[in-house]
Amino acid sequence: MKSRNFVLVLVFMAIFLLFFGCAHKIDKIPFKLPPKEQIPDEISKEVRHSILGLYNCNPANNFQLHCQIAAKELRDMGKKAKEAVPYLIIIARSQINSFGGYGETRRMAIKALGEIGDERATIPLIEALKYPDQRIQAPAAEALGKIGDTRAILPLIHALEYSNNSSTAGGARAGLVLIDDPQAAEPLIELLSRRKDYVRGYVADILGSLGDNRAIEPLIDMYRNDPRKGNSKSALKALIKLKDVRAIDLYIECIENPTQYNRKTRHDAAKCLLEIDHPKAIAARSKAQTVIDQTTPIYEISNYDFLGRLEKQILRNQKGEKVASKIYVYKGMSKSLIYINIATEADGHAEMIKCDKFSKPEINKYLCLDRFGNVLYTNGVPIIIEVSKPIKQFSRSFASRKEKGRLIYPVSETDIMLDKDCKYVW
Repeated sequence: MKSRNFVLVLVFMAIFLLFFGCAHKIDKIPFKLPPKEQIPDEISKEVRHSILGLYNCNPANNFQLHCQIAAKELRDMGKKAKEAVPYLIIIARSQINSFGGYGETRRMAIKALGEIGDERATIPLIEALKYPDQRIQAPAAEALGKIGDTRAILPLIHALEYSNNSSTAGGARAGLVLIDDPQAAEPLIELLSRRKDYVRGYVADILGSLGDNRAIEPLIDMYRNDPRKGNSKSALKALIKLKDVRAIDLYIECIENPTQYNRKTRHDAAKCLLEIDHPKAIAARSKAQTVIDQTTPIYEISNYDFLGRLEKQILRNQKGEKVASKIYVYKGMSKSLIYINIATEADGHAEMIKCDKFSKPEINKYLCLDRFGNVLYTNGVPIIIEVSKPIKQFSRSFASRKEKGRLIYPVSETDIMLDKDCKYVW
């Protein structure tokens, strides 16, 4: 009985979605491309094939995968697909009320126009920027930035000012940063006083990227008085990019508060103090250099075997040079670790660490490194320390298409009595 009721509920939901919901059928294609016979013969075979894919939209199919795939192919071709711009513009200009398959096709066409970067798309994209749907506005704003046409500056600022969602505001910010034109600075500074919410943080990001020193005083005022912590942090990051003498007190305040600011912000503020030639900055350089040493990471890259076991780790210094490696040896095909072999790259010195039945090192041995991530030596032998408890390290994992690894930051002198030149242990 219960299973029968469950089936009835599913049937009712399917009927409801079919007639009233997301599966609502569109009777006509919301854009009209020119006849296929008018496609120029000189267009490359690859581009022509994708343009023909745009003609495969079928009103009976609400998802329009063929159209979307064709638009995505043109997007991936970038500037090679310039001949497809008129066809993509037609789709980008289409007015679609419900965001179904056609809406996604339109969004993909807008992205393709941005990657192609042809200025013929500027006006159609400005029109798309006015469409009342953030899923269209955000990619249109970013596409305008990639094209880089200065005609888009004021429409993007207008979109930023009157946006009521972070998606559109974020797209407008990305667009203005990509255009990177100084004529946007003055209207953006005026916008700081008109908006009192999260948009001010986006405006601060753009002003920092533009590098216009007229923004210094408004940004300092924003940092000091804005009630939103996120906006204050955005103002500080912008001031760090501008590297101005008037913001020295803020840079010093930043490096002296490790609990309030993250490592990257403190690192960038410290670099500002080293570059600015001013008595206050010169007096703070020693502290700034210490902060840079504490906040500059080295890299550990991990490789895994076909069983998913950690097989090898490679350590790189701040320049990206390989300085040491660890080889993990297991018992047969199991995950029971027998020993770890640490080897230095420069001289091939190797150190074996045996593991107990729980696959944990019997002795905690660490290779000592200087503040640049290079191996420290004494009498021609790498310095390796032994401790009773594992040393705490601050690290941050990262991954890319090619590798997995982490950033390793210097250990605190309070964790263990280290050599004065030893900043990292591994």
